[in-house]
Amino acid sequence: MKKTPLFLGLIFMAALPSFAQDSIPAPTSCRVNGVTFNMVRVEKGEFWMGAQHKDTADINYDRKKCPKRPVTNVNYFEVQEFIRILDSLTGLDFRLPTEEEWEFAARGGNHSRGYVYSGGNESKKVAWHNGNARNIRKVKKRKANELGIYDMSGNVWEWCSTTYRFYDKERNAHLGKDGEMHVIRGGAWQLPESSCRVAWRGKRLPELQNSFGGFRLCLDAKYVKEEPETKP
Repeated sequence: MKKTPLFLGLIFMAALPSFAQDSIPAPTSCRVNGVTFNMVRVEKGEFWMGAQHKDTADINYDRKKCPKRPVTNVNYFEVQEFIRILDSLTGLDFRLPTEEEWEFAARGGNHSRGYVYSGGNESKKVAWHNGNARNIRKVKKRKANELGIYDMSGNVWEWCSTTYRFYDKERNAHLGKDGEMHVIRGGAWQLPESSCRVAWRGKRLPELQNSFGGFRLCLDAKYVKEEPETKP
């Protein structure tokens, strides 16, 4: 079992759903150069990380571009440059999530109901994959997960800060060049629905760009103002 101590945020075009649970803290709103985006708090907790049944991986592809679709065609280093500029504009310290943080948030954090996909057990309700999409889709068109985060299953895969390793440490010696790769998560519209499972893991060399891969930002909890407790 691995512990996930930090805070994971939304892809910067995403927002909270219309519903909310009383126990979920309000989002932290950031505004940079006229663009507003929300960061959703993920409380620290514990969960069993790893593959579930019938996990697979495949090749995905897309050429579409739209302001309401996820950012694609960015390699790992370009994401780091974007974060550097964003930090200079906001005075905050954004970053990519670790693989553990990504999966914990995708599962719904401490509000998790144990779904196979992020937000539900029916992929067609929460994810875009090769069974219900022919190209990249606009964000927030599927159901959000328990934390109010959209599109953590399907549409485009997302960079994680974690360098790819097998879960079994004894196999690391045989990993070779794979050790230079970064973890990607979430599946994509051109992949099978099984790749949209919260347990699916992929890997990419950091210098590679894909028209079907993107990212979502993370912000440490120390930058989030605690909501004052209200007495009943």
